[in-house]
Amino acid sequence: MNKARDRFKSCQRTSTPRGILLSWRHPVIYMLCLAAFAWLAGACVSKPLEVSSQDATHFSRGSLDGLWRGDFDIEGRGPFDFTALHVNGKAYAYSRRAGALYAGSVERDGEIFTSTYTLFLRGGLPLDVAVITGEIKEENRISSRFVTMNGRNTGTLDLVYDAVYDTPSSLARLSGAWSSMDSNDQMAEFQIDSKGQIQGHDSRNCEYLGELDLINPAHNAYEVEVRVRGCEFMKGDYEGASFMEGGRLSVLISNVNRALFFQFSPSP
Repeated sequence: MNKARDRFKSCQRTSTPRGILLSWRHPVIYMLCLAAFAWLAGACVSKPLEVSSQDATHFSRGSLDGLWRGDFDIEGRGPFDFTALHVNGKAYAYSRRAGALYAGSVERDGEIFTSTYTLFLRGGLPLDVAVITGEIKEENRISSRFVTMNGRNTGTLDLVYDAVYDTPSSLARLSGAWSSMDSNDQMAEFQIDSKGQIQGHDSRNCEYLGELDLINPAHNAYEVEVRVRGCEFMKGDYEGASFMEGGRLSVLISNVNRALFFQFSPSP
C-alpha cells in the first residue's frame, strides 16, 4: 500500500489510447454519445447526493485538495452537474446528468488552476481528454474553461469548495457491510474490515479485493486500491479515492481502460 500511496501522491497525467477517441462533431457519433450518456446515467449512478450549503471555512491556501461541486456547459448544451474530489494532485469526478466519469490530474500555480481529465462513459470506457484552465477566486471558487482534445469542443466549468471535505476521516467509520444498487438492478456489495481491507462482489460475477486507507485524518477523503477479477470485461487493477456523506460512501476508481463509480449505503 505504501507503493500505491507514492503513486497516488504523484501528479501523473492519465493517458487514453487515441484509437478509441471519438469526435463530437460527427452527427452519427454525437447521437451515439448522447445515448451512451443516458445509459451510463442509469447504469452507474444511484440516488443523487445532497450538496452541502456550507461555504468552505478551512480551505488551505496553496492547495486544491477538497471536494468541489458545480456545473459545466459544453457548446451551449449545459448545464451539467459536476462533482470532483481533488487529493494530492489527483482528480476524480462524475456528472449525473451527463452520465460520465472523469479521472486525471490537477495543479495550482498561484491563482491559476489547471487540470487534465480523461472522460469515461458507456460502462466506464474512455472517450476523450479534456484540458481545463482557470482562475481560483475567493479561495473557495474556481472559474475555468476547457477544450476536448479529440472533439475540439469548448466549454466552461465553475466549481465551489464543499465543506463536507472538512469532516474528519476514520477507518472505523467504514467498517462493515456496504451495498450499491443502480437503476438497472445491478448490485455491488463490499465488506470492509477495521483495517480498511475490502472484499466484494457484484451481480455480474465480478470479485473485488483491495483496501482503503486514510490520506489525512482531518479531511473526508480516502485512497482506494482495488483489484477486479472473475469478469473479463472489467478485470484489472484500479486506484482512486472515496468520501463519506450523509451515511453513504462514494467510491471513484479508474485505470487507463475504465472508470467505475459506486455509491454505497450500509447493508441492512
